[in-house]
Amino acid sequence: MNLWHISEDSFDPKTLTPKKLHSQESVYTIGNGYFGTRGTFEEGYRKAMPATLLFGVFDDIPVGKEELANAPDWLVIQLFVNGERFRLDMGIILEYHRILDIYNGILTRYVHWESPNGVRLKITCERFASLADEHVAAIRYSVTAEEQPTTTGKDFKEDLDVVLRASLNTAVGNYDLMHWETVDQGQVNALLWLHTETRHSGVQLAQTMTLTTQSSGFQTEMIDSDIAP
Repeated sequence: MNLWHISEDSFDPKTLTPKKLHSQESVYTIGNGYFGTRGTFEEGYRKAMPATLLFGVFDDIPVGKEELANAPDWLVIQLFVNGERFRLDMGIILEYHRILDIYNGILTRYVHWESPNGVRLKITCERFASLADEHVAAIRYSVTAEEQPTTTGKDFKEDLDVVLRASLNTAVGNYDLMHWETVDQGQVNALLWLHTETRHSGVQLAQTMTLTTQSSGFQTEMIDSDIAP
């Protein structure tokens, strides 16, 4: 047992309920003292509660007080293989591990997954909030195809069409209360940027993101609409 690790080694899709999701999202939070991000899954689920809270960034609420304003979600990564979207409640989970390394500040998730059409993938997601630069966070998302017989009885030999779609999502709030308005957004070469402002306190927030690949068979394409309106 590693006392610096908080871990889970199995996952039941039936646990994708608000109570279970929200509990685990709190446990697997990462942060660096300037901001903290709840441990939601990159692929996103309807009942999840994504949240990134910034130190000192408040906005008004109807009862005449203020609360920390939930910033646009930077975790969104959707994986598609041959047109099928990776989700824990679809296909078959062959192996699953999630570890929060408190000593190094890294959250890692490993999923061995078989798609509904029998394609097996090994997916590893790592994320951290930088201490060297408190304004920086990063995700490393690795996908490996497995060439072996699947539960469908077919041999997997075909070429795969793999798409990773990342975005900054402004459609987040504190429960149903939305605190941010989009001022502007765009891209410069391989960099996407988003400018938002809190609705009442007038706090300005600028976010940028870029997506790079380390495989010769992949290309990166930036699409403005990937930033949620």
